[in-house]
Amino acid sequence: MVVFYFMYLELTRIYQTWLKITSKEKNVCESWKGSFEAFQKDMGDMLVGSVISRIDKNKPFDKSNCYWKPILKSIPYKKNYNSKITKAHCKGVHKCNRSKLFISEIIFLNEKIVIGKFEKRVDAVKARLKAEIEFLGYLEQNQFAHLLK
Repeated sequence: MVVFYFMYLELTRIYQTWLKITSKEKNVCESWKGSFEAFQKDMGDMLVGSVISRIDKNKPFDKSNCYWKPILKSIPYKKNYNSKITKAHCKGVHKCNRSKLFISEIIFLNEKIVIGKFEKRVDAVKARLKAEIEFLGYLEQNQFAHLLK
């Protein structure tokens, strides 16, 4: 059942991308304006954790000018950010008062999934980010994305 959910989610994401560019952008090729199937055929499968991007911003959205750009590469690297991670709040990561360990968890399909317990907050945040990509298909918390490099 999970496999079908991911197929549906991916189709929805690629369909939403097509809707967005055909309704909001004026510079879209004619074959994409009238057909989601043409867009999907030209662009192929949408990569998990990616967005559509144009090679040349002055040219239209079309097969020769577009590609799937990984979201992680569009986030600038922040130097010396690891020292701040110990104090930064990350959704789905909290410290257990009893065990003094950091617990990493994610909610997927209305169920809480405990990813693991970690001695360091940085390790818990990394596990949470990997789970976001695995379960959701994208990062919710882009400010921590440099930790996955």
